[in-house]
Amino acid sequence: MTGNFTQEQMEQIAVESWLCSMGDVIPLNLMIDVHAFNQEIAHFDDKWVPYLHKNDRSNDRQGLSLFGLPGGGHSDGLSMPESIRKAKKMLHEMEFTEPTEVFKHCTSLHETFKLFSPVGRSFLVKCNAGGWFYPHRDDPQLFRKSMRLIAFLKHSGAHQYDFILDDRKVMVEEGRVYYINTRKMHRTMSYVNDSIHLIMNIAPTMSSMRRMLSVLQHGWVNFSAVK
Repeated sequence: MTGNFTQEQMEQIAVESWLCSMGDVIPLNLMIDVHAFNQEIAHFDDKWVPYLHKNDRSNDRQGLSLFGLPGGGHSDGLSMPESIRKAKKMLHEMEFTEPTEVFKHCTSLHETFKLFSPVGRSFLVKCNAGGWFYPHRDDPQLFRKSMRLIAFLKHSGAHQYDFILDDRKVMVEEGRVYYINTRKMHRTMSYVNDSIHLIMNIAPTMSSMRRMLSVLQHGWVNFSAVK
């Protein structure tokens, strides 16, 4: 141990320090072929399931699971609270390691997922006009089990979809993969139907950081200096 921290915790502190120095939205040189994706995902048009449906409010959003718990399918693992209630025990994102039939079919996603393998709970979110996520933070504790990569894959232009991070609108390029600091307060709103984005959970480790550095947009890295 170093002081009151384990070696693993010290490594994570180093990773978090690097992420903070790079910014809250880090674009990567990873582009998902959105044309191919939209052809592939059309195969599941009738498989989307409500995402945290509430009877007392209107919120038109749906999801498809890509990586879930062993034995699950495309409709499982969309919500961590629901998964915990169903499992009757605490879970964390990196326990969701089983690829679903949706992931297997969507080969346009495979290259990105392969780079960051093993991945945790990952899923697609589709918001129709008026679909939203209320202001919230993901994993605000000091040591988190996962961090998020996000790609906006359909109808996510500046006048179609808002991703508000820390009270500022995030401007994105459709198909590009981003690290986004979702520990900061964020909320979303769709103004059109069929706005789709991808959520990937990856481990906050030095290995993940090296992989991000290897595909960092607008950056050059001397890997001999990254231990």
